[in-house]
Amino acid sequence: MDPDEPVAPWFDDVFELLCDGRSAALRRRLAASRVQLATLVAVDHPDAELTPDLFLDCVPHLVLEVNLPESAAAARSHVSVVSRLVEAVGDGGSDVSTESARLAIRSARHGVDQRAAARPDDAWAHRIPQRLLDEHRPR
Repeated sequence: MDPDEPVAPWFDDVFELLCDGRSAALRRRLAASRVQLATLVAVDHPDAELTPDLFLDCVPHLVLEVNLPESAAAARSHVSVVSRLVEAVGDGGSDVSTESARLAIRSARHGVDQRAAARPDDAWAHRIPQRLLDEHRPR
């Protein structure tokens, strides 16, 4: 799927609002999530139009661990995008699909947090190269 290809008016409008005023890095993550979400729904429902109801029904599948990006930041962004889409189409009601979607999102957020916490610290992340230390020492 081409990142600029329209998906559904309501879907594209939400992404436009999400990208407004955001950094280039975040817009790239949002664009990647948009493509991935639309692709996952299209694979599961190839002949169906992406409606809000269909999206809500697909949310539990969309936030499964296997469908999340590998990096913690990208996974959090993906889950956040799904959450914002749910809020945009769920009308804040207690519809069964909306509640099921919200539960799946809470579970996915917890899973992403656990995955990030379980990663070993990068041994090099806390080391400051000697050349940088030397540059900032008083002479």
